[in-house]
Amino acid sequence: MKRILYFIQLPPPIHGASLTNDLVYNSAVINSSLKKRLLRINYNTDLSSINKFNLTKILKYIKLYFRFIYELLFFRPYLIYYTIPPTGKGLYKDILFVLTIKLFFVKPVYHLHGKGIYENTKNSKFKKFIHRWVYSNAVVIHLSDNLLSNEIKRLQTKKSELFVVNNGLPVQQLLINSTIKNKFINILFLSNITLSKGIIMSLKVLRELIKTHRNIRFNIIGDFRDDVTRKTVKNFIDSNKLKKYVTFFGALYGDEKFRLVSKMDFLLYPSFNDAYPLVLLEALQFGIPIVASNQGAIPEMINDEVGFVFKTGNLNEAVLHCNKIIQLILKDENTIKRKCTDLFAKKYTKDIFEKRMKAVIDLSMKKV
Repeated sequence: MKRILYFIQLPPPIHGASLTNDLVYNSAVINSSLKKRLLRINYNTDLSSINKFNLTKILKYIKLYFRFIYELLFFRPYLIYYTIPPTGKGLYKDILFVLTIKLFFVKPVYHLHGKGIYENTKNSKFKKFIHRWVYSNAVVIHLSDNLLSNEIKRLQTKKSELFVVNNGLPVQQLLINSTIKNKFINILFLSNITLSKGIIMSLKVLRELIKTHRNIRFNIIGDFRDDVTRKTVKNFIDSNKLKKYVTFFGALYGDEKFRLVSKMDFLLYPSFNDAYPLVLLEALQFGIPIVASNQGAIPEMINDEVGFVFKTGNLNEAVLHCNKIIQLILKDENTIKRKCTDLFAKKYTKDIFEKRMKAVIDLSMKKV
């Protein structure tokens, strides 16, 4: 039986990459013919500690590296499944692990969950050299065709095997009564609450929409990442007299979250930095159309039957598309809901994701 070492982050903290890692590691389908071992990357226990440097993280890094060496020497994996950070400090911090993998002649399977490689390397020959070195002689899995082309193929790596696997989610078996009409038009914001996810942009859209739609309610599911963002959001709501239109639900999980999501009319996701947000798939599963910025793979995830994509940061365009969605919902809500659920079932279920990921892993194993 061939051996695979999972060198990954798992929840907590909860974010797109850690959730997908958890799905892959615990998948009976993907691992049915493999002997697996887990080496967990756990520098952070909550989202607020991400990107913060301290002595504890240094000690964890040293301990993790020696455990990594141990696994390479004694477990001797055929493949290392590794969710490497695509750019920035995270990547440079992991260079030692990449070098060690290459010295041991083990094939890495890099499953990317972010973007930024092209922007990071386009004006720097040195950075492009580093990235080309990292991703050469490796299996590289990205989230969409455009991301793979823009982020990896531009590097002109050597002896790399490139794949696209769209993320997927488990199907939630909730009983939803679609015949119950909402008193209000319920807009959903579903994300960790940060400025980069577009929370202020969302509130600006709300401010414009209520000029013509007084029956709108803006529902926010997620936690604040820091107190500065919390104060900024509160000040914006107070200064624009939006308090009666906005409800904060905090972080919700499982059925509690899904029941609330299923009652929404559409998802507004004006992120300024994203690759492949799982919240879009959560919305589609429950028949929720989407208005989102054109970040990362989002234009490939949303077609014009289930929502609209606007240029990142363009307020007027975002408001226009929100108004279009509202008109579609008022005219024929059930049709657009059905198109959303059909798209999810066709492309984004856990079963589809597992079959595609298993095919990549199995093919990679045959070549080592």
